[in-house]
Amino acid sequence: MSRTDKADTTAMEKYATSSPSISAVDVEDDRSYAIKDKALLRKLDRKLLPALTLLYLLSFLDRSNVANARVEGLVKDLHMSGYNVEARM
Repeated sequence: MSRTDKADTTAMEKYATSSPSISAVDVEDDRSYAIKDKALLRKLDRKLLPALTLLYLLSFLDRSNVANARVEGLVKDLHMSGYNVEARM
């Protein structure tokens, strides 16, 4: 066994003897963090989802308005062709 293997082995033994076992307090802390995390996610959802929904709706309306404008002759009225149409829309 080389010196590095012995050093690794002694380091692992020290870690194994120094690490505390899981106690009831640790489990309760984990549960309280989980509850707080869920509450935080709900709060963020309530704040962000309405705004994101509105942005999605506006994006959809914008895309449909561009398509309707193209059908109604916007491209011909503005004398656009090829790349100009795609770049401006």
